[in-house]
Amino acid sequence: MIEKALSVIDRVNRWSAEYFVAYLLPVLMVVVVYEVVGRYLFNTPTEWAFETSYFLTGALTILGGAYLLLYNAHVRVDLFWGRFSKRGQAITDLATFVFFALVVAILLWWGTAALWNSLQPPLEHTETPWAPVLWPIRTAIVTGAFLLLLQGVAKFIRDFRTAITKEKK
Repeated sequence: MIEKALSVIDRVNRWSAEYFVAYLLPVLMVVVVYEVVGRYLFNTPTEWAFETSYFLTGALTILGGAYLLLYNAHVRVDLFWGRFSKRGQAITDLATFVFFALVVAILLWWGTAALWNSLQPPLEHTETPWAPVLWPIRTAIVTGAFLLLLQGVAKFIRDFRTAITKEKK
């Protein structure tokens, strides 16, 4: 049953990255290219391109985090960790899970409160001339943090299993 739950978490994070988040990157590229061409070739900068690219980059970053954790692709300092056995790596990751969980919990707590505030009438907007609403990026923050938490729990369970089975490299 646990293996099935872990598989579902993996599939959800794989699906969200490959069929949703992956399509944000071409949109970001179009926005940036449109702004650069408009600004430097036609001298017609936009009011919306900077914030749109800012929001898209943020969404890509937060929503892609769980996918990176799924494939163990987050940046880490391998000074010692890379030399450990598979079991030693799992034990180290278990020990640092507390910090991971704390950061994700803060992100979820802050993100949920900010999302709730941005949905209260009148809808919260940025303080720029374009003034887009903030709930879409805040929804991405909460969703990304939740997916990251799920993948982190799955990794914790797998690391725990590796640590107690004394599996070698």
